[in-house]
Amino acid sequence: MKKINKEEFEKYFDKDYEHTSENNIIIDVVLDNCTPCELMYKVYQEIEEDYKNITFYKINAEEISESVDSLNIQGFPTFIMFKPGKKTRTLAGLRTKTNFKNNIERYFKDNDV
Repeated sequence: MKKINKEEFEKYFDKDYEHTSENNIIIDVVLDNCTPCELMYKVYQEIEEDYKNITFYKINAEEISESVDSLNIQGFPTFIMFKPGKKTRTLAGLRTKTNFKNNIERYFKDNDV
């Protein structure tokens, strides 16, 4: 998983938050000192190993504070899933590993994950 900063975030995503890559992407948006964020980070790391066709990123919401409203982030952690070219799914809060994997597989089912 790659931690990205504001500049990298802006490089990967245009003003409409459509990513410029041909890859499937999940971004973990977190806050410092957020216990649910820390708990889900462990699950996120484990899941990353299971999906080689998805690029996993992590960013602190404070670095992209002006984008939080536009991205419809209402709680933390928030996982934003992008298929090539667009954002179409957002998950927030604590989840079991099984629930998280089920959401990934449903969302990316047509993209060979």
